[in-house]
Amino acid sequence: MGTPRKRLAEPERRTRIVSFRVSGDEYTRLQQISESHGSRSISEFFRRVIESGVPADPQATFDRRLRDFCEELDRLNSEVQRIADLVERS
Repeated sequence: MGTPRKRLAEPERRTRIVSFRVSGDEYTRLQQISESHGSRSISEFFRRVIESGVPADPQATFDRRLRDFCEELDRLNSEVQRIADLVERS
């Protein structure tokens, strides 16, 4: 006899519905956002947001990360300038 096959875990059955109304423009934006994250549907996208904390607006995340990067670059520039001034005075 062969080795018994392991049964794959079945996903939890979804029995609850969450529903809310949006405008046509909001719906279009939700579709664009969900597609940009590789989701097959808005529902799948929101499940991913809830489960993994995927940012709902990748542009806002990019803007925040770019701002943080620029602030760090400014800080490093100031530090390099400070060191250059010290070297010049020695």
